[in-house]
Amino acid sequence: MRSASRVAFCLIPTLLLLPPLGCGGVSYKLAPVSGHVTMDNKPLANATISFYSNAGADLPASTGRTDEEGNYKLETFERGSNRDGAVIGESRVEISINDQNAGKKLDPSKRRTSRGMGELLPSRYNSETTLKFTVPPEGSDKADFPLTSKAR
Repeated sequence: MRSASRVAFCLIPTLLLLPPLGCGGVSYKLAPVSGHVTMDNKPLANATISFYSNAGADLPASTGRTDEEGNYKLETFERGSNRDGAVIGESRVEISINDQNAGKKLDPSKRRTSRGMGELLPSRYNSETTLKFTVPPEGSDKADFPLTSKAR
């Protein structure tokens, strides 16, 4: 009887650590995505680009950060690891720069995000975005976003 208890004592915690088999797992594929972001035809540095798949809220988001030339590359973070790319299919895109990202002192007149930082870009590019991008199965290095400071 003791050996059966010992086996159960060791086996049950091990089974709890295994991922579920069969049902419940969400299947998706990633593809590499990179591009260029400009504001009024000038490179937009220090912007955060986020892709949120329209295929489901339970799919991982992908993010990237623009360099001084406005170039970015997306990464997907999931369960303690990160991989290059974004979920294949149509995504909602948000682009933001806050006072902290831009290295500027917080301006109290700026709209504050949920994290309490001042957003520097118009809301039409982040909280009220209509930007979209369809990630093809082979990926894309042309996920470019030419933004303008004035509403059209």
